[in-house]
Amino acid sequence: MKRIPVVTVFVEHRLRLLVLKRSAGVRSYPGLWHGVSGTIEGSPLDQARRELRQELGLRAEQVPILRQGAAFEVDDDEADVHVLVHPVLAHLSDPAAIQLNWENDELRWIEPTELRSLASVPQLEEAYRRVDPLTSETDDERFATEMQAIAGDLISGSAELATQALETMRRAAIDWFARDPERALARLEALAAQAVELRPSMAAVGNLTLRLIDELRRAAAEGADPLELRETCFRFSQRLVERQESAIERIAELLGKRLADRRNVLIHSYSSTVVRAMARAKPELERVVVTESRPGMEGRRTAQALARAGFDVELIVDAAAAHWMERVDAIVVGCDSILDDGSVINKIGTRMLALLAANQGTPVFVVADSLKFQLSVPADEVPLEEKDPDEVYMGPPAGVSPRNLYFDRTPARWITRYITERGDVTADELYRSMETSSS
Repeated sequence: MKRIPVVTVFVEHRLRLLVLKRSAGVRSYPGLWHGVSGTIEGSPLDQARRELRQELGLRAEQVPILRQGAAFEVDDDEADVHVLVHPVLAHLSDPAAIQLNWENDELRWIEPTELRSLASVPQLEEAYRRVDPLTSETDDERFATEMQAIAGDLISGSAELATQALETMRRAAIDWFARDPERALARLEALAAQAVELRPSMAAVGNLTLRLIDELRRAAAEGADPLELRETCFRFSQRLVERQESAIERIAELLGKRLADRRNVLIHSYSSTVVRAMARAKPELERVVVTESRPGMEGRRTAQALARAGFDVELIVDAAAAHWMERVDAIVVGCDSILDDGSVINKIGTRMLALLAANQGTPVFVVADSLKFQLSVPADEVPLEEKDPDEVYMGPPAGVSPRNLYFDRTPARWITRYITERGDVTADELYRSMETSSS
């Protein structure tokens, strides 16, 4: 018999399941109840997202996928095929957002135990058992492992890593508040502390995860039950992501104005905020010079992204920056933290470039979301991350000790303007903005 891969997505809200009644217009199992399903083209998770969009009218951010269960075979003797079912569990915070298409006539929200009494497609209960958050096996260490992976990511920008950390926190919260409600908040606090400890130079990672913890603590203090805390986690983390998108729009607007009279700019390392703002602002530049940013070479990623956005890009080695300084009329950098004295932590080499620019009279513009403000620790106490020396020199001879400092701190006196969603400001104006942030 022919084998057909199929995805079945169970959408849950407050641990109740969405089931759909198939319309008379579908070819298979008309009139029976099922989850969101479809034949797989590509990966099961990609197909799951397509089916959620087609059958329910839901965007990926509205219905995040929580887990994928082990696939299993179901024999469809009538159609003479083996159906390889890939179960998936997703979470929906707002059931009112559902818009059914023609494939289904009716929807219900049921308790999982009601699956066995439904007139359903074959093995629907077995498919759910494989993703049930209350009974299916879960490797709880995977969330800590995901945080470790963020610590080891030396290419992505801090805004990207902060979003990844927040997504890990969200999935852990939705899982733990269902299976282990008594310990869930304490476990999430430990996971957030791990994120802060692993990326101390990146303020946004700690700020995003700790804001989520603060919101959960507040809701718990107000008497929210575990299921309400799950929804709090989902909604608050979604608001934080939307807030970041809004910040990028504002930063792009301000950066575009700041670069309107510039023709050649130099960008160091990789910053998703800088790349996205440049792509949206589209300043009319003759040339963008990008340093390769050793040892991780993430400048190559910047160069590729800006070239795709339509810029004429030149990629240079870091040591050539002084030579090119005479040919550019602005330096644009992102940052990983803005400290309480206005200094910024960014990829190693930023301090050198800012010093060169100060000597040359070239303005330095720091582009960052205000989530990069690091106000809880004095500037001189923020650690600078040092990584594997093998990136610099693998197997050095006796007497040679490679050092691989990944970040440096650039003082405020070498920074011309800070461009955040709060404004395009000088160092003095930035202090007032930071004071507002901490109050």
